[in-house]
Amino acid sequence: MYLSEVKGKGGIVARVVAASQSAYCDTKMTTLEIEFPRFILAEVNTHCMLEKNAASSRAIPVAKMLENLKESHATPIHWGKNQAGMVADKEVDAEVAQKAKELWESAFSTVESICYEMIDLGIHKQVANRLNEPFQIVKMVISGTEWNNFFYLRMHEDADPHFQELARCMYEAASKAEYETLYEDEWHVPYVRTYREANGKRYYLDNNGDYISTFTARQVSASCCAQVSYRKCDDSIEKAEAVFDKLNIGSKTKPAHASPTTHQATPMNLPTDVKTRPDMWPEGVTHIDRYYDCWSGKLKNWIQFRKLIANESKRG
Repeated sequence: MYLSEVKGKGGIVARVVAASQSAYCDTKMTTLEIEFPRFILAEVNTHCMLEKNAASSRAIPVAKMLENLKESHATPIHWGKNQAGMVADKEVDAEVAQKAKELWESAFSTVESICYEMIDLGIHKQVANRLNEPFQIVKMVISGTEWNNFFYLRMHEDADPHFQELARCMYEAASKAEYETLYEDEWHVPYVRTYREANGKRYYLDNNGDYISTFTARQVSASCCAQVSYRKCDDSIEKAEAVFDKLNIGSKTKPAHASPTTHQATPMNLPTDVKTRPDMWPEGVTHIDRYYDCWSGKLKNWIQFRKLIANESKRG
């Protein structure tokens, strides 16, 4: 399932689930599954050139969330000493750090008790789980072609120590992964098994070993990316169809929640004269930059599955 895995401090993990190289240029498409303290989620989300799906507090029952947190919850890996500015480059001494850890655990125990009282009151998870968010280890699927600025900013010594650790694990995992070269109409599909035959790339599921169509492979991949809240992923075709129905993907009357379809892509193969002719662009190409690279949403030189879905966004 995973092409590589790197485990870091504080429950931080980075796993590469799909790594693809375009046959027509040097642009790579990489998808990682990452786990990290939710208290840096806002910072991770500032990187708008990367596509993301993260586990939601609104999707996990409160009792199940508390059960997960008892097993493992987020604890700071760096106890910075108070000083002016955003960067705490020095830590407190060991004795003070131990007292701070005890206070952190005390806070978790208090929040845990309050969340159970919320359950007894019948309060919905979208409210009660907000209280325990600082202690959550969140899972996210993150994909993109534009990683250089992410690593440049977040592996820097001035970045939050937890984000530094996450970025380091992601960088190492991506460096260890073996990238497969893909050709036109061959798809980068996280969580779907693939096999290259003499006549091209094939897709299949472990549960029965039968080949599936390219569309079904994209559908199953998107379904798995949408299931990041679950400990065990269901990669069945039946689940994929149910997820697409719930997300209104392809609906003519309801708004689509199409973010899980941003992680699947196929390389562009466009001659130079076509790049400057929008009327000749294939479906899914959205714009061109000053360097004559074509884009599909946030993906450079790759056509994104989302951009092939009719109701993927509201226009006008």
